[in-house]
Amino acid sequence: MVFQLILLASSLAALKTGELDEEKVESFVSELALEEHEEMGEKMPWIFTGLLGISMLPFFFQGRKKVLMTATLIMSLASVAPIAVTGHTGGKLVYEQGAANAHLKSQPNQTTHDHD
Repeated sequence: MVFQLILLASSLAALKTGELDEEKVESFVSELALEEHEEMGEKMPWIFTGLLGISMLPFFFQGRKKVLMTATLIMSLASVAPIAVTGHTGGKLVYEQGAANAHLKSQPNQTTHDHD
């Protein structure tokens, strides 16, 4: 359950930092790629809230503890896919489209990318 709390807190922090950086990077990356990453990022807190809720159920339903703990494990493993997609889309923004250039003091190659 502590792990799910950490995941939820980190996803909320990542969502906030993403919102702060959105305007900085939008002139460096394609709008479609940015929206794809943003939409995945917005789903993460909901996924982790669900995982947190599921992980708490064994404490309230002791008679079904084994089944609920198995469900928690399965749902945790299933959450790897959206985590990976979110990370992959973010990596594409940074490494393929140059989103990190938005944080450089001199930005000589600032262009809008249209390779959606």
